Amino acid sequence: QLSKGNIMGTKFVIYKRLSTKKQFAEEKTGSSAQDLDLKIYFDRIGADMTKNVIGTFEEAKSAKSVHQRPRLLEAIDLAVSTGAILVVSKIDRLSRNAKEVKDLMNTEGLDVVIATMPDANGLQVSIYAELAEQEREAIAARVKASYEVRRQRAEENGETFEHDTETARAASDKVIGAVGSQERAERMSQAGKASAVRSKD
Repeated sequence: QLSKGNIMGTKFVIYKRLSTKKQFAEEKTGSSAQDLDLKIYFDRIGADMTKNVIGTFEEAKSAKSVHQRPRLLEAIDLAVSTGAILVVSKIDRLSRNAKEVKDLMNTEGLDVVIATMPDANGLQVSIYAELAEQEREAIAARVKASYEVRRQRAEENGETFEHDTETARAASDKVIGAVGSQERAERMSQAGKASAVRSKD
C-alpha cells in the first residue's frame, strides 16, 4: 500500500465522471466533490499532484458499460502502458456495474485505487460495487417515476410534455451527491486533524 516515504517515482492517472456536461460546465458540484476526494487521498500518501499525476481524464457520460466511455478507456490505456495507477474518487465513478468493476480490478497490468477507500481489499470492493449497482437501478427507477408524474401532469393541464433526460439524470445525481456531503465533510475534517498532528510532530 502506498504511503508517505514510498511514493517516489509512482505515477497516477485520474479519471473523473459526471452524468451530464452541465455538471462540469455549470454546477461544478459533483466535480468539486471528486476533486476533494482525490486531494485528500493524494495528501494522505504524500503525492504531488503536479508531478506524480501524468494524466487527468474527465467524462460526461451515464452509460452503463465502460466500453461506451471512451475517456475511461483512454485513461486505462495510459495507466497500463506507463505502469501508472488509475485513481477514481468512488467506485460508482468507475462503473455502477458490479461485474465490470470486478473485471477492471482484475485487468492484467492495471492497478486501480478508489480514493475514498484506498485500503479496501478485493472483498470490500466487490461489496461496494454491488451497492453501486443497486444505486444505479434506484436512479433508473427515480427517473422513470419522475417521467410518469410529469407526463401525467402535463396531460391533465393540456400541455405538451417533453422529457429532458439529461436534466433528470443531473437531478438524480444531485440527490446522491447531497447524501454523501456529510461523509465528505467528515473526511475533510479528519484530513485537517491529521495534518495538524503531523505539523506538531
